[in-house]
Amino acid sequence: MRYRQLLSLFWITLAIGTLTSVSVAETAKAQNQESAPTAEEAQSDQARGQAAFIAGDYRQAFSIFKPLAQDGNRVAQFGIGYMSEKGLGVRVDEAAAVTWYTKAADQGVALAQLNLGLMYAEGRGVAKNDAAAAKLFLAAAEQGNGQAQANLGALYFSGKGVDPSFAEGLGWLKKAAEQDIDTAQHNLATIYYTGQGVPKDFETAARWYTKAAERGFPPSQYNLATLYFNGDGVEKNPIEGYKWVIISAAGGLAIAEDAKKALANTLTAEQITSAEELAREWRKK
Repeated sequence: MRYRQLLSLFWITLAIGTLTSVSVAETAKAQNQESAPTAEEAQSDQARGQAAFIAGDYRQAFSIFKPLAQDGNRVAQFGIGYMSEKGLGVRVDEAAAVTWYTKAADQGVALAQLNLGLMYAEGRGVAKNDAAAAKLFLAAAEQGNGQAQANLGALYFSGKGVDPSFAEGLGWLKKAAEQDIDTAQHNLATIYYTGQGVPKDFETAARWYTKAAERGFPPSQYNLATLYFNGDGVEKNPIEGYKWVIISAAGGLAIAEDAKKALANTLTAEQITSAEELAREWRKK
């Protein structure tokens, strides 16, 4: 019996970075103007702004970050851009977000490059420009940003903003997968499972689906279940397969909920009970 086929590829998932990911490691920048704060003062204000953001006091964070951003602090510029884009503490202003992201991106902030690239890719706050998006993703990817690597790979697969190149796309996708970007792991697994541009390799597909599944990505959890039911790249194990169906259904995947009901008719009561117990144990991790 062959079970339900794998889900469609999630080729491009252009995720927004988070403020805390970039600002914790940044240092304040001394200015040349006499009125500019010292590096120590700027660092202190930056830390206060960061603390306010983490606490959810976005108005306070914005008021702290704004003068720092105007003085050239790249972390504050990213923060103002992020809050303007998301409407945190201020009304949504995508044009302002583009302005501040651009300033931070020009100073090498990888997450600003990532988020600005997304805005160019989607034409939000700025005219849609896939070539500009690709350039920004490349800048962030070369700094080691995993999501940017995944996005750049997606553009190479689709040929948006760059000359299409499966080899380039696969290379960047692998880099992102190795950094635990779940969508990249999922897509890489699907490439190997289906043999798109590479020899079919069920064991490699199972390895990458497992990594993304363990990180909580429902599509990979569902596809991994398919592998266990069919014995593709793993030892056939309907209990383990049903465990992953249960987990992916609990994660909100509609197709998994449908499969859960259908597959229950193919399993014994003991197998279902064992799978449910394994699913409960997994969720406790």
